[in-house]
Amino acid sequence: MAKLACFVACALLVVVSAERISNSRDSSSSRDRDSGSGFGGSGGRDFGFDSDTRNTGSSGSRASSVQSGRGSSTGSRWGDDADADNDFSTPKITAWKGGVIPYEIASDISANNARALKNMFADISEKTCVRFVTKRSSDSNYVSIKSGNKCSAPLGMSTGSTGSGRQTSSFTSGSVSNVILGTSCFTTKRVGRRIMNLLGIPHETSRPDRDQFVEINERNLRTGYANNIKQVATSAYLPGVLDVPYDLQSITQYSDDDLAKDANTWAIRAKASRRGSGSSSTTQLGGDSFSNADFQKINKAYNCPSSGRSSSSRN
Repeated sequence: MAKLACFVACALLVVVSAERISNSRDSSSSRDRDSGSGFGGSGGRDFGFDSDTRNTGSSGSRASSVQSGRGSSTGSRWGDDADADNDFSTPKITAWKGGVIPYEIASDISANNARALKNMFADISEKTCVRFVTKRSSDSNYVSIKSGNKCSAPLGMSTGSTGSGRQTSSFTSGSVSNVILGTSCFTTKRVGRRIMNLLGIPHETSRPDRDQFVEINERNLRTGYANNIKQVATSAYLPGVLDVPYDLQSITQYSDDDLAKDANTWAIRAKASRRGSGSSSTTQLGGDSFSNADFQKINKAYNCPSSGRSSSSRN
């Protein structure tokens, strides 16, 4: 009898332990999805960024996620609002010569986030022909990645000119392309958007054919996001980018969690014709990591061979 009681007690302990492990995994997975740092819906990679997500929400509900991402009314804690870019009005985007992007990472970026950035660069290089290389003293055009109070990057390579209207002076310092990453910017989604912009790929929501795929409720846009949804002229795009079909799951596609100031109503959604059958059918917008189409756009922009690999020997 004593042996039987011991057996039953041990079995119950195993079941309880397994349930705790499962719940812990589910909770961790939910936190990753809500913070934008986890794997994308298309199986995207988590590069291991260490973000301050205290104001970005982790409860799993859309309403609390959106509300908690607002930051304080004074702007000292900006949360998701850090994702609001400056105006990308531009007559023409400039690609990086030869698909080579020299970069330096400032010392005010943590060692872990610097490592995650390099992991992201390596992943992009694995799937495209662009190459991120350590800046040399002879490089006249390069990327400087530093911390700040927002998430921002130029649209393509900075040319050093602030008078052409191609880029605002906040993005341009001589021939330096400045990428600013505030504390809350360090998720795969937010950093990935900045790197796509740096490579000359506008947000999906800025495409000239956008209105065929999504509709926007401008009355429910968060402060600072009106510029983010401005459409970029077809003539400004790098050749081939618009040949890739509109991608509702692109890392650069905004979602309600990005744009809505009131969590109880919508700010952006797929058009009814894109939602599938059934009146209650919904389509999730935006991915937490790069989609296959995102890599296709980079390959088109830089005229990569079908393998996506470059013959560049610089490292």
